[in-house]
Amino acid sequence: MHALLIELHVMVGQDFHKNQPPPPAPPVPLAPHAVVAPLNWVIPASTANTVKATFAQARIMQRGTDIQSMIPHIPLTPAALLTPAIIATSGSKSYFGPAAVLANDAPVAAALSGVVDVSLNCGDVPSPTGAVIAPNTVVAGMTFGDVLGGAFAMAFDTAAQAAMNRVVGDLFQGPNALANAFGSGIAGALLGSPIGFSFNSNGVGLVGLAGRMLGQGGNLARSVGELLGGDTTEAGQGASKAGDAVVNDALGSLAAPLAGWNLLGAGGDVERVGSAPAIVRGLWGASEEVLFEPAPAPAPLAFRGLDNPDAELF
Repeated sequence: MHALLIELHVMVGQDFHKNQPPPPAPPVPLAPHAVVAPLNWVIPASTANTVKATFAQARIMQRGTDIQSMIPHIPLTPAALLTPAIIATSGSKSYFGPAAVLANDAPVAAALSGVVDVSLNCGDVPSPTGAVIAPNTVVAGMTFGDVLGGAFAMAFDTAAQAAMNRVVGDLFQGPNALANAFGSGIAGALLGSPIGFSFNSNGVGLVGLAGRMLGQGGNLARSVGELLGGDTTEAGQGASKAGDAVVNDALGSLAAPLAGWNLLGAGGDVERVGSAPAIVRGLWGASEEVLFEPAPAPAPLAFRGLDNPDAELF
């Protein structure tokens, strides 16, 4: 059985980033940093807002949740001058959870090793060196396909993020190392990073398009793992949804004019009241767009724990 992750659980671990010691020493390519942060930190994470663990009245995390920016990093060597940029562009993502146990229409996140989960942490090459300490009396079962799918999705994001870090880092040149680091981080967020904060992660348009495409690539990789693990139903549904999303997003982005870009952050949400138009709000409330299409009837919010006989009810 696997404990479900809640927003109060804390990630602790170690990251490896390029950092700069005091001059004239050269940069250290993979300097170690101690990291720690709760799963729901400065930027709102992926939580099931109407589903809580009764013992703590804390929201359940959804699979794929990312702590995102502002994770404290403590340099473990004198290489520390780039630490502000590293903290600002940080990330730590959870990959494991049962596909058949949904909270607010998304799979819940669960600890891979009983009460300890493995997170993929940021870095020039991301590493699975984050441990989420997750004591909980609310548990669920995971199939071999769930575990293998999470591992495949993690491997895909590791490769995609490492490649993006290399390309963006080579292309962006600022006046000094710290400006370089901040500029590369902002460029990565505009393109859309698989790990950490990305602009327009829930919208359309060229901003964030690469990240949205890579996100669906991760979903396809998860589907392959689920298929190899024997979960053929979940794999087929996941692959179909991911493929449709890639095509639709690409077509919509190519046709979207600049004025139609919707710069939403990861905390953006959609609010619909009755048949009124939808109001899309950005993370900081700075971007607001009214969508003039009829609002669909709101879907009921429910926890479908009974889909999995190993899951406890809340």
